[in-house]
Amino acid sequence: SIYRAYDSAETESIRSVEPVVSALRSGNVPALASAVGNDLAPVTRDLVPEVAELERTLEASGALGASMSGSGTAVYGIFDDEGPAERAKGTVDAPIIGVYEPVSRGVEIV
Repeated sequence: SIYRAYDSAETESIRSVEPVVSALRSGNVPALASAVGNDLAPVTRDLVPEVAELERTLEASGALGASMSGSGTAVYGIFDDEGPAERAKGTVDAPIIGVYEPVSRGVEIV
């Protein structure tokens, strides 16, 4: 499993959430693209080469950055414009693909 491989690799996270938060607050898409990452990505890419292939495809299609969520069940690209994101959809061979835009705020309880 990916988690077992990660534990065996004895890697240590060096990521901080602060650059991601700062990029989100300022609306700096290139900074966000360079700040995101996933500690499980290196071992997942070794075990599931399709993850790395999807990341490369998205970046070659204009994504400012690409990574995976969780243990690799989803791969995403960060684009600064909807046009390149829509065009990238046609280059990715995946069962489910979509272009989604961020929302300005989360859930509100009233």
